[in-house]
Amino acid sequence: MTERTPRDLLLPPFTAPRVDLRIAPLSRVTHHSSPHVMSQQSQNIQTLLDAEKEAAKLVQQARQYRTQRLKDARTEADKEIAEYRKQMDAEYKKFEAERSGSTQSVQSGIDKETEQRISSINDAFEKNRRDVVKKLLERVVEVHPEMHRNIHKV
Repeated sequence: MTERTPRDLLLPPFTAPRVDLRIAPLSRVTHHSSPHVMSQQSQNIQTLLDAEKEAAKLVQQARQYRTQRLKDARTEADKEIAEYRKQMDAEYKKFEAERSGSTQSVQSGIDKETEQRISSINDAFEKNRRDVVKKLLERVVEVHPEMHRNIHKV
């Protein structure tokens, strides 16, 4: 089987019409044509015109066929694009779902660690609160007046 080219796919198989284009030879050339020769010439002209009409019809059919094939190709391409887009959207949503799950687990781990740190800070505050207040009050309330060491005794 022969391989078909894209051009073959756009055009229908061509079969030429069988038209007899032979012209009867004139036995002699005269200035006055006989009615038989005139009718033969008009018949030949009519045959040529019919062949031209048939050829024009075939060309028109080929154009219509080509136009239809192009429309079909566009439709098929649009279907393939829609299918591919649907597939890629599904893959993206799957990827996004996998990543958002890991993001949520990371976020929950960070939140847990933050809560632990805040809890340890609060525990340290409660534990050392009285000592810190006591030391601050000692420094403020208990004053020991003495001369600065840079002042010389006179």
